[in-house]
Amino acid sequence: MNMLKVFLMGLAFIGLTISAKAHAVASGDCGANGNNLTWVLTCDSVLTISGSGAMADFEEQKSPWYEYRDAVKTIVIGNEVTTIGNNAFNHCTKMTSIVIGNAVETIGEAAFFHCRSLESVIIPNTVTTIGRIAFSGCVNLAEAVVSESVTLGEAAFGGCKKLQK
Repeated sequence: MNMLKVFLMGLAFIGLTISAKAHAVASGDCGANGNNLTWVLTCDSVLTISGSGAMADFEEQKSPWYEYRDAVKTIVIGNEVTTIGNNAFNHCTKMTSIVIGNAVETIGEAAFFHCRSLESVIIPNTVTTIGRIAFSGCVNLAEAVVSESVTLGEAAFGGCKKLQK
């Protein structure tokens, strides 16, 4: 009987350990050079971009994770990613937070367009350019920490009514 208890407790522990790790829901490549960057969406609603170099640019509503956009709550851009592509995360309307790695230099056009639930963003000092309408339509964005030396594209923060200047 004691052996059975130990065995069942062991199974329970293994089950808890496995369930504590976030499992991939979907994944793929998203780099400007093919597989230089990869993306993974986990069951805890975190979309992570990792690898080295530039992200590809996408047509509107054509990023490889677009069909999962309503599941995304957090976006993490790795520390070796240099560019966030055009239209990369547009319409991720349930996304509330972004972590942008310290190698990012450019945020593309409409990259975070219409991310309605985003409330704050910290843009690293490495970013030199934020593209046209990059954060436009982020109606709940109340705080954006951006270096004064950043070049802002037209209406980069257009329609962000809660944003204080």
